[in-house]
Amino acid sequence: MSNKITSKFFIMILGSFLLGATTTAIGANGTFGGGNGLQATPYIIEDAADLNAVRNGLALHYVLANDIDLTSYGYWTPIGSNSGSGSFSGSFNGAGHKITGLNINSTTLQYAGLFGYISNGTVANLRIENVLISNHHSNIHYTGGIAGYLSGNCIISNCYATGTVSSYSSAANDNCAGGIAGYLKDNSTISNCYAIVAVSSNSSNYPSLSSRAGGIAGWLIGNAKILNCVALNPSINATGFARRVVVGGSSQVQNNYALNTMSVTANGSPVTITDGSYNDGTAKTDVELQSFSFWYGAAWDIANPTSVWKICDGEGMYPSLRWQNRLCIGLDITNLQNQLNTANGTITTLQGDLNTANQTISNLEIQNTNLQNQLGDCENEKDNLQELLDACLNSSSAQSPHSAPLKIYPNPVKPNGTINIENEVLKAGDKLEIFDMNGKLISVNFAEGTENSINIGALPQGTYLLRLAGKRGVKFEVR
Repeated sequence: MSNKITSKFFIMILGSFLLGATTTAIGANGTFGGGNGLQATPYIIEDAADLNAVRNGLALHYVLANDIDLTSYGYWTPIGSNSGSGSFSGSFNGAGHKITGLNINSTTLQYAGLFGYISNGTVANLRIENVLISNHHSNIHYTGGIAGYLSGNCIISNCYATGTVSSYSSAANDNCAGGIAGYLKDNSTISNCYAIVAVSSNSSNYPSLSSRAGGIAGWLIGNAKILNCVALNPSINATGFARRVVVGGSSQVQNNYALNTMSVTANGSPVTITDGSYNDGTAKTDVELQSFSFWYGAAWDIANPTSVWKICDGEGMYPSLRWQNRLCIGLDITNLQNQLNTANGTITTLQGDLNTANQTISNLEIQNTNLQNQLGDCENEKDNLQELLDACLNSSSAQSPHSAPLKIYPNPVKPNGTINIENEVLKAGDKLEIFDMNGKLISVNFAEGTENSINIGALPQGTYLLRLAGKRGVKFEVR
């Protein structure tokens, strides 16, 4: 029970992902992992007890959430024991999971398999592995790896079964056994399935009338169909009729194949095979049956990476349901390496973009610093221009210490020449500043007394302002 509790959250998420609906844990009809049995929100089967509880809601809908091992469960009682209300009419989605160790050993069952009798129900995406069914009955009975009897509009699709199915009767009644189903009629269909099941159907009395065995199904009548299926059975044996695919049927049995080494016997003698026929299918070698090209050509949805089936080409395996997540040594590893390379390339590109972005940020920070410096320079020039304006205004105000006019000569002065400055209030150490007319400080000089000389150096021709620091200024020209 503790394992079931810890898995609830995971199972509910899985159910929503697979079915596009939120599930709610409900205990009705068994301890399921969630759902309510409706088509959009099927019951979620977590373990053998949940699987066994399916028989309590034969018209409801179910999905497997885990692989289930029935080895230690004991002899299995088929789900749906007879026609009418006793048959399974719901849906069962294996979701690519497998049921192993299904064991039936009975002398009383009329319908034997995981399901006994299915009427208008569906089974899909299911793996049945290592099934062991021995069904001995003195009356009419039907035995299959997945189901004993199919009627109405029943559908089994995208499934496979492996193991042994054996049926025995001591009466002159129908005794049908098949790898997938024992018997199908009406509009029932088996499609895109394969079986690796040793099948036998034997009768001690009236053998030629009652015993039928087939790789996919024992007997088919009415409008029932077997489409795109492959019989990989090692052997088919009957005391009556034995065929590689199915006994009975005609044009509604199409595009089916069989392993060319399959042993098919009736009453102890090899059966004459009609290759390419409805009953026997088209023979293929084991190598062909393990190749991508065969299954793709056999109309199986196997090329699309989101399809139901997958095969590891040339790796000695038959197809698997894609949900099995089987790793193909060649193809998948190559694809994973390519994906890794692509991811590494994307990381490299993103790292390059990040480095570029960081460099851009660094450049912008430098530009910001430069602009801040330029702003500071502009502020300084503004202050200088304001001082020049103040000095010009001061030149017309009443004289006070340092308010006497500066006398400059010669004016204009030649380039590299010397200007003389006189002012009666100048004293040693007073600052004499030269500005251009944009307010830019050109040079700073210091007075030696009331009379001073300043070499203007290589000032370009133009108009300049000589100012006694903080006070007044006088224009002079260089030309």
